[in-house]
Amino acid sequence: MDDIPQHEEETTMKIYLFNPETGVYLGEDFADETPLRRGEYVIPPGATTIAPPRIEKGQVLVFNRKAQYWTSSSAAELLENQFHGRLKQKRLSENSL
Repeated sequence: MDDIPQHEEETTMKIYLFNPETGVYLGEDFADETPLRRGEYVIPPGATTIAPPRIEKGQVLVFNRKAQYWTSSSAAELLENQFHGRLKQKRLSENSL
């Protein structure tokens, strides 16, 4: 018989990272299993287990946290939307003064 202690293999789950403010896709990583509960994983903010779809060249993936799905848009469209969103926020804050 083998007297060498057997170590259980560490279990991980693939997660997909996005910018918490913009939702823009940042890459892949692995979430670790919680030490006290087997089969449960620590999913950090700015990450999801939902795999993004394949996109065409020149497109940017954006994760919708509220609806829990990925969308794609052109980089120019993304920048324009962010600019208009910031402009609207600025106007609202100026009006509240």
